Amino acid sequence: LAHGVMYLLTIPSGYLLLVIFSICNLNDVSWGTREVPTKAERLEAEKKKKEKEELEKNKVKKGFWARIFNRGEEHIRELTKLVKTLVPQKAATSPQEQLLGAAVNVGIE
Repeated sequence: LAHGVMYLLTIPSGYLLLVIFSICNLNDVSWGTREVPTKAERLEAEKKKKEKEELEKNKVKKGFWARIFNRGEEHIRELTKLVKTLVPQKAATSPQEQLLGAAVNVGIE
């Protein structure tokens, strides 16, 4: 008797589960077909691969110490500009420089 009740409960629910699964699984799967990449896609893939390889090489070239030293050059440039602005310029020697001021020396450096 217990087996008959189990049968009556599970068979209809099994069919109901199959219907629910078939409705939920409606995505289109094309088996056995392959998208053939076009020439443009191949070239683009090769270009991306080359760019990636170049980035890898640049990472190796610009390691930790190289990055620090490159930043050091920028800091040195900034410091020299700062020192040039802080150090007073030499006194004007000619009468033109005395009258015109620093406008005579623009662009000489």
